[in-house]
Amino acid sequence: MVTILVAAHDSPPKRKGSAIYVCDGTDDHVQINQAISASEAGDTVLLAAGTYNVRGNLYPKGRTTFRGEGRSKTHLNFTNNAHLFVDAEYTNIEEFSFDGTGYSTSSHIWFGVVNIRASHARIRGVDGTADKTLNAVFHTLSCNMTPTAPLKDIEFKDCSATDTGTYGFLHNWWDNDPDLQTHTDIRYIGCSAIRCGNANGTGAKGHFNNWVVGFDFAETNNIDNLYVNQCRAEENLESGFHMEWDPIKTNCVFEDCIAIGNGAKPYPHGPVKPNPSAILDYFGSGWYLPNYQGYLYRCTSEENTRCGFWVTNGGVLVDCVDRRCGHGRTDFTYVKPSSFYGYPCRTIRDGKSLHLVRCKSIDSNGYGYWYDLAAGVILEDCDLVNPAGIGGNGTQFGSQYSWYFKDSSIGFKKIIASPNVTAIYARHNNNVTYGPGVLVSDSEKPFVIAGVGTKDVTVQDWTTVSKTLRTGSVGLYLVEGASPGMVRWYNSRVVTEDPLPNYDPDPDPDPQPTPAPTSANIVPVVVVAAAGAGAYLLLKRAKKGTR
Repeated sequence: MVTILVAAHDSPPKRKGSAIYVCDGTDDHVQINQAISASEAGDTVLLAAGTYNVRGNLYPKGRTTFRGEGRSKTHLNFTNNAHLFVDAEYTNIEEFSFDGTGYSTSSHIWFGVVNIRASHARIRGVDGTADKTLNAVFHTLSCNMTPTAPLKDIEFKDCSATDTGTYGFLHNWWDNDPDLQTHTDIRYIGCSAIRCGNANGTGAKGHFNNWVVGFDFAETNNIDNLYVNQCRAEENLESGFHMEWDPIKTNCVFEDCIAIGNGAKPYPHGPVKPNPSAILDYFGSGWYLPNYQGYLYRCTSEENTRCGFWVTNGGVLVDCVDRRCGHGRTDFTYVKPSSFYGYPCRTIRDGKSLHLVRCKSIDSNGYGYWYDLAAGVILEDCDLVNPAGIGGNGTQFGSQYSWYFKDSSIGFKKIIASPNVTAIYARHNNNVTYGPGVLVSDSEKPFVIAGVGTKDVTVQDWTTVSKTLRTGSVGLYLVEGASPGMVRWYNSRVVTEDPLPNYDPDPDPDPQPTPAPTSANIVPVVVVAAAGAGAYLLLKRAKKGTR
């Protein structure tokens, strides 16, 4: 195992004197490729501190390390349609920075500057950027150049894509070989995607297309066994952490990740997906994970302009927090922000479609929670604090459009809402339980159940703290065709004293990571349906102030 030293034209004189290959600053890929050709298994090709002008492709060998002397010291400028391709297994790429500019032909623009097309790759301590003329900064791609199927065991650690005109980290699948479609055992640790498609916060580099995101883990590829830890997505054009609808995503985990200010793209002026009449896409979320089978632990979303967590059909979110969703936006005609969102969300897996445990919506500029065309949604010990609301509603479970929100259980630790907001708005619910919950609000209608489609709704162990509603009443309002025979109350009442006076839903805006819960902590809550006749009597008594 040897180290083959390459020096740049501007490397320190001592490094030039020690180097086997010295570049002239023009076509530096020539000398770099000579060093790569001379390397054998176990060797390191080391680029000394300096700037390298790369005008042709680089292909590091398998079982070797391609390394710089540090991301602040070794820098590669890729021009003339040049890329770095990891096409051999067990290749390590380490400790340098790069940029890519001026890609001009179709055979080049759909790649990234750095392309991972082989398994068992390690990319560590590498910072990159690129203009809008190609598809990605880092592109993990399975295609006919991938030596074995499936593409697996790839790790990005302490890498970044910053101030780009294109996607930061992108996964993809080409050439229609189904054996290559799934990327498996993928890890991102301590990585960041900052202002992708929104360079310098101004869009100075433009963007490759209208849907540039920070991390895209499943564009056309399936993904299995993804692990993302302590990564950050900030001020990207569209989503921070993203997956497309159609790919299969299984055994995925995010831990202690942060998404801030994503959705820099202007709000659309027409319908957006997934509405049936959609003509435009607008992702704009911290996490955009439709049909996601996996977990999010202790993830934080702040000031993302559409949704904090858009997760559907299989996800489990534990101790996740969204703050100030919809920040900076005012026109909600076509885009209605929500901290936690799922529409549609009705594919039942393991007895549920979505499970939120101890999640928090703080100061949403729209809804706190919005689930529609949904079934099997479970909220357990969640919090809702000061939602601005849309149309006067701080949450929305079901709507006049779908007539479909059913077989769900919605429980809150604490809700704090202003007097001008209906904190809980439930429409056309079927076999849904609300509670337990503590709702602190002086609204005239803090909890509304609406719609003639309402059926078998249970409200249990629910306390409304109010200085305006009559003590002993239930604090629940039925409107727009919902009737007492459709709803049951158990242990639900209005009081003047907060039963949780010392509980602060958001005591620390930047909490330290807490241990992940065991599986016993996230089992689904059983939805209980009671007999209609007895429930009607309980409702009548509750209206008279008895329990």
